[in-house]
Amino acid sequence: MKRILIIFLFFSSTAVAQNLRLPHGVTMDTIPELAAGLYRHHVKMHNQVIGMIVPKTWHNNDTRGIAIATMYEVTFLMGQTQTENFATVKRSLEWLIPVIENYLSPVGIQKWQRLKTQPPKVSLKYPWEWDYKLSRYNSIFMSKAQTDNKLVLRSANKSEIVQIIRTPNTGNLTNDQVIQMTMQINRAVNLQQHPLTDITIGGKIFKTTEHFFMEQMKQQHFWYADAGEIIYISVGLLREDQVRYPLIIKEILESIKW
Repeated sequence: MKRILIIFLFFSSTAVAQNLRLPHGVTMDTIPELAAGLYRHHVKMHNQVIGMIVPKTWHNNDTRGIAIATMYEVTFLMGQTQTENFATVKRSLEWLIPVIENYLSPVGIQKWQRLKTQPPKVSLKYPWEWDYKLSRYNSIFMSKAQTDNKLVLRSANKSEIVQIIRTPNTGNLTNDQVIQMTMQINRAVNLQQHPLTDITIGGKIFKTTEHFFMEQMKQQHFWYADAGEIIYISVGLLREDQVRYPLIIKEILESIKW
């Protein structure tokens, strides 16, 4: 009888998740705790745990010999961690599912700030909650910059989203050579699968392509070179960011002035 009841509790939790319809690409694993009758639930996306529902309080039923949960702690782990307490798994999921859906929705930015740096000489707008950092990077493109030549834009959780290198073309490289150097470093760039196209950024015509890196990150590349300078822009978006940030990236690129 005890075994039958435990099995019933397990499948009841699974049925609750199915009935509430988890967001596309999101699954829930039900895992037994040490105490018979108690289960924790891991909500996953792309094999990564993004939320948990864990028994917080319970009482022991002497008659049936199992523990019965009386309160669950539910936690959303992406972005800014959020935690609530509910009496049932169903109530926990009713709170967690909208939180996940909201996190995965395209982000609309209400407030932007303008950035103007020199060096590297570039002007653009970026979300108010983001930040940036400058550095000197001479490990590629045979450049011998004496000052900062690299700008990185970071999201609110400090993920590096956009990288811009604007550096002197001291190696007298063509744009094709610049692209080939990038491909030697990043083997995931495949111009046969994803041929180059042209795009205008800040009045300059760039060559661009995109691809997936290790099936987890979408990368976009933009190259420009003339006799005086090389400009390389890269964008890296993890799976959830591919849903949240595409409009933001578009606005950033459109705002760039050289």
